[in-house]
Amino acid sequence: MIELNSEWAISADEYNITLFHKKVPRKTGGKVSWKKQGYYTTLHGVYKGLVAQEVRSSGLITIQDLISRLDKIHAFIESLPNFSTQDFIKERRTMSAETKAKIKEAKRKAKLEV
Repeated sequence: MIELNSEWAISADEYNITLFHKKVPRKTGGKVSWKKQGYYTTLHGVYKGLVAQEVRSSGLITIQDLISRLDKIHAFIESLPNFSTQDFIKERRTMSAETKAKIKEAKRKAKLEV
């Protein structure tokens, strides 16, 4: 998972890019969790989804508030690194290969201990 800022993160697999929003519920004593906010096929779709989520959750009342908030969101998006979908897929495959190697090693050790 790649954190975009303190509230938003994205992750990718071969099919989707998933947008996550950070949640810190009081009931769990401040334990951080990431809630899925949407699945997208392109980074452009992720950016549009991020804007939509921010606008919906902001409780804006006036057009000026909306324009100001959109300006801030677009400035944030412009500050993000220029990733491609292939970068995310490559990272996902690399992580999967590492995980597979760890599982294989754990199984090998388990057989030795028996």
